[in-house]
Amino acid sequence: MKRAGILLCTLPVLAQEAKTLHPSDIIFYAQTEPTELGLLAGAFGDIPSPGEGQFVLHLWVGLQGPYFGCDAVFQPRGADGAYLARFQPLSLRGPDLAKNFRHTGMGNPSSWIYGPPAAYPSPQVVGPGETLAIDLTPAGDEGKRFVGDGKRLIGYVEMPEPAPSRAAAEAQLKNVTTPELQAMYARVLRADQELNAKVSETRKEISRQLISRPLPPRPLAPPAANISGAARDLSAEDAELDVTSPMVYINGALQGGRVQVQLRGPLPWLYLPGRGRFVLSLVPRPDFERAGRVEGRNLVIKSGEDTIALRCAGPITTEYETYIIYLRRDPNWEPDPAEQDHPLLGTLDPGEIKSDH
Repeated sequence: MKRAGILLCTLPVLAQEAKTLHPSDIIFYAQTEPTELGLLAGAFGDIPSPGEGQFVLHLWVGLQGPYFGCDAVFQPRGADGAYLARFQPLSLRGPDLAKNFRHTGMGNPSSWIYGPPAAYPSPQVVGPGETLAIDLTPAGDEGKRFVGDGKRLIGYVEMPEPAPSRAAAEAQLKNVTTPELQAMYARVLRADQELNAKVSETRKEISRQLISRPLPPRPLAPPAANISGAARDLSAEDAELDVTSPMVYINGALQGGRVQVQLRGPLPWLYLPGRGRFVLSLVPRPDFERAGRVEGRNLVIKSGEDTIALRCAGPITTEYETYIIYLRRDPNWEPDPAEQDHPLLGTLDPGEIKSDH
């Protein structure tokens, strides 16, 4: 199957020269070993000297606030597509990572902690289609605390397969007859159909398992009743809230599981059974009162004797700062009868404020 696949890839190459390796062609992933737990990982590429073939990959792995990794400098070695990889301290920090991965769910990037590896690997030569294994485990107690006692944090850098040259493709095609091409195409088509059938069946089986055995909600402590830090008002231009799959708490008690919703707008609202609807805003508005604060993934408001908190799956505001939340409560508002027994979220347009009040 691999030979047939390579042959098909050579057909469009006749119109162009072999592709120059770009940082985006490289795959990076990480896992803990021996448990093989996959982790949030990323790689950003820089080309400091275009035309020379050298580039830098910033490799990082995030573990809920702490992050680890290194820079890998790749220099071309000869005409066979091999590169010399040298490793050095990671030059990116939390705010740099946050610009590229907004919804990491790792809190304020200024507070992220970088843990360098205990030792940087020696320079290595890696060729097309090969994989580099990099030990990124931080030293001492820090590594045990974040990775696990007796475990290693391993990053893998996969180099792309080599693209056949124009000359090689032309030479190969000269020796291939039409019947042979037809037979090869039939084998590739049959193998592709078999692979698609296996992928489809695997997806169906995963879906069946997820439906029959739903994952329980992850236990989380409620957000602190008082979010620290100086809060300020936003301007109307940037005053939108992102609410993604929140956990809802009333006076520290979790209200069911995570609410599966993703919405964005200047006026999101939260309905609570027996308490009515709470319309939220980042800017002062008529009939709204100052009621709480928002920071990162956490939003906390006070309404009468109740402290109501949301802990979302991603950042609620576009900046990792503390902002004031304004509230308008509609105590008599209710949704359709079928939805009155559980928390509910939605959004209003600014023009709807007067019409529904």
